[in-house]
Amino acid sequence: KPHLSGMFRRIPTLLMGQDKASYVECREELIQAGVDELFAKKVAIMPTMYHSLSIIDASIKASKDLPMVSRYYFNLIQRLDLIWFRDIMDSYVVTNHWTALAKSGCKSDLDSFQSVITVGSLLMPNQAKSVNARVDAWLEKNQVFCVNWNKILDQLRTSDKVDFAVISVAMKTLSNLAMMYNDGNVS
Repeated sequence: KPHLSGMFRRIPTLLMGQDKASYVECREELIQAGVDELFAKKVAIMPTMYHSLSIIDASIKASKDLPMVSRYYFNLIQRLDLIWFRDIMDSYVVTNHWTALAKSGCKSDLDSFQSVITVGSLLMPNQAKSVNARVDAWLEKNQVFCVNWNKILDQLRTSDKVDFAVISVAMKTLSNLAMMYNDGNVS
């Protein structure tokens, strides 16, 4: 519980890019509507709080302090556009029971992959001191993955309609990377 309480305070300072803009916009709309500022902050951050358990888990598994893991986690998922990718999954229209199960399974797998990739990349030998430099080094080391990943994201960005086949290929790509780190190959 102390970890989660700390995450409520910490996450707004860690968000980047569109995620931070969405948080600020929601918070400001609530304040403008007369909602107490502290309550508006808590409500506005709720969509992002699902990351907390993955961050806490990664912190424990990597034996690293929570504030550093939090900064690293958000930097990494921002650079890989994983929140945008989750939003694409969320936008996929569920047409039947099987589609709902597939979508739910992919979102659960994405949470697991984010945690495994975070832990694996944190444990990768790296001389860089800053979070940005460490993430830069990890992205450079995994350049082949990053190029393939960005091609998949570009396909999703340029499509008129979300195709679950592309989401499946994207998940397989993340799975392969996560398996590499899950097997202990972090060098």
